[in-house]
Parts: sequence; C-alpha cells; structure tokens
Amino acid sequence: MATIREIAKAAGVSGATVSRVLSGDKTLSVSPETRERIMATAQSMNYKIQPPKPEDTVGTVAITDWYTKEVGMTDLYFRAIRWGVELALKSRGYQVSRHYFNEELPESSKIIGVIAIGRFSEEDLQELSELDKPLVIINQDTLKHGISCVTADYTNSVEEILTYFLAHGHTHIGLLAGSSTKDRGLEDPRTVAFKNFMARHKNSADSTVLAGDFSIESGYKQMKDAISKLGDELPTAFFVESDTMAIGAIKALQENNIAIPERVGIIGFGDLDVSHYITPSLSTIRLATRQMGATSVMLLQGIIDGTISRPVKLITSNELILRDSFK
Repeated sequence: MATIREIAKAAGVSGATVSRVLSGDKTLSVSPETRERIMATAQSMNYKIQPPKPEDTVGTVAITDWYTKEVGMTDLYFRAIRWGVELALKSRGYQVSRHYFNEELPESSKIIGVIAIGRFSEEDLQELSELDKPLVIINQDTLKHGISCVTADYTNSVEEILTYFLAHGHTHIGLLAGSSTKDRGLEDPRTVAFKNFMARHKNSADSTVLAGDFSIESGYKQMKDAISKLGDELPTAFFVESDTMAIGAIKALQENNIAIPERVGIIGFGDLDVSHYITPSLSTIRLATRQMGATSVMLLQGIIDGTISRPVKLITSNELILRDSFK
C-alpha cells in the first residue's frame, strides 16, 4: 500500500494536506478539485480510503444504476462513472448508499439526494422524481423532463469517428450497438447519431447494425455471428459503443484470423484502462468518466444547498484516441 508521502508526491501537494484530506478534515481550506485529485491518486495507488464516519458526514446520497447488477459487474464504462461519483461524494464528506434501479429504489427518508447513472424511460424518471429529493442523471439528457443531468457529447464524437472512416476509404461501416432490458425502447444516443449520419451519407456508404448488450460476451457473440453470416460482406470498419464490447469483438475477429486493422478496423468508446493493454491496442473515444462523476456531485451539491435553482445540463468533452486497432 502507498504511503502518505508517495501519494503527496504523485498528487503534487504536501504530505500534511494528503493526511488531512484522507482523514476527512473539513476544516482544511482546499478546493473540491484538489480533494478529488488526492482521493483519486490514493485509490489508484491502492491506498485504503476510509469512508467518513456517520457522525462526520453531511448526509447520505443514493447512487442508482439503470443497468442490472450482472451488467454492472462486466461493463467497465459504467463502473468507471460510478467509481468517479463515489470518489467525489466521499471527498466531500457524503455517505454513499448503493442501489440497482431494477431491484430497489432508495428509501427517501434516509437520503438527501440521488445520482442516477444510465438511460431511463419516462416512467423511470417519474419514479426517481417521486422520491422528492435533489436528483442528477448521468449519461442521459433529461433537461426536457426538468431534471438536471451530466452527459457526454455523443453526437459529435460519433460523427468524428464516421467522418474518419469515410476519409480513409471505408464505404461499408458497421455499428455494434449496446442496449439493456431496462431501455424500454429507448435508443442509445450513439446509435441515433450513427443512423442519422449514415442516412445523410447513403450515396457514399452503407451500414450494418448489430445489437447486443454492453458486455464483453455480447461483443464477442455479435461479431462472431456477423462473421458467420456476412462472410466477405463483413464491414471493413466498426464503431463499437463501448470498449468492453470492442474487446469481445476483437477476440472474435482474431479467432477467425481476420486481420485488425488491415481487414477490419475497430474504434470503441470510453477509453478504459484495459484498452491500452489488449492486442491490438484499442482506438477509442476518451470520455472524462471521473469528470462526469465529479461534475454530477458538484451539480447535486448546488441543488442541495440552493445555489442551483433550475434544471441544468452539463456536457463533458471527449477526445478521439487512435491506437493499433484503427489508425
């Protein structure tokens, strides 16, 4: 386990500051960003971060996820967002209450706010609103429903990928889309952006859409089925809506001796840490997952303390990262 001195050096602060932040000292005058950086550094170095004692907390915030517990165990993207939320909450002195939306909702009397991660139907959003607590949604634009949210710029990211594919001569482009039984007919914004872009470019390119869930196993199965059914008509480039699915898709291609990126190029979404280490390394969209978590907590705190009185939508930035799976 890392020492206080090692964490301080990595975070660029003094050992005394690290010690006071990790002990939950709220009298220390440092910015929330500095607290979160110290907490993130400590956790990345395997330091055991203790949650605040009940008597020291400013209240309990519930985190609920739209996906199932099983998907939550395998989808690293949503786990990264959730980890960012928990880290930011703990750094600000909140207790965390964890829930899965398909199993249970938090008990309203025991919490002071809710952060919900995923894509929710109108009925789901109504259920969350009926808790009558400050509420922030991550990963979905809910402003039209009067609910504050933090989301990434999905449309421009997808269009950047597809424009890049076209510029490199790919005229048959595939989409490996993710969904969940909780979607209730809701289409992922990346899927919508893909379909809209391809419709505008129907004279220069065509597309194949494969659908599964966000797991590695689904990415593997969908790509394996596509290889079997499409043969030589398999698209030459795929946009995959999550890095976890892309890992499975790459395995299926490799098992069938399909060269990456020479025959099929792959670009994922999320830039999970594992994306650097698979072979070939994964080209992907880098999302500020930790920033999404920290921003959602900042937004929720503003709603709780009254400094934010109207619904707000905050959009975090993305970046296309090119590695070996598509250059």
